[in-house]
Formats: sequence, C-alpha cells, structure tokens
Amino acid sequence: MVETRVLLEMFAWRQAAFRSNEKNIKDMEEVFNQYRMRVESDLSGVNEDFNFHLKIAEASQNMVIKTLM
Repeated sequence: MVETRVLLEMFAWRQAAFRSNEKNIKDMEEVFNQYRMRVESDLSGVNEDFNFHLKIAEASQNMVIKTLM
C-alpha cells in the first residue's frame, strides 16, 4: 500500500508541476508554512502534512488522484 501511495504522489507532483496555477501554488505554500510552524514549535504536523499532500493532488488537476489520496 505504501508503494502505491508513493507512486500516486510521484505522479501527482509531476502533474502539479505542469498543471498548477497561481492559486494552487499559494495554497501549497500556505499549508507548507503551517506545517513548518507546527514542527518548529515541536507540535504534531500530521494534519498539515496530509493537507500539503492533498494540495499537491489538487494542483495536479486530476480528481481521481485527489480522491485516491
């Protein structure tokens, strides 16, 4: 299952690199900054990490990938 997730994420970030728009990039930056602040404060960043990966899937413009994530 982990290998499948890795493959999905690799596909998602490749597609996001080509298909993302300014809003997608802003959303990814915002969620990543939230994650970084949590980790730097020694707090759990599990939800922020999940949200970051979800934003990458959204930026791929592939709703099947987003659903699977």
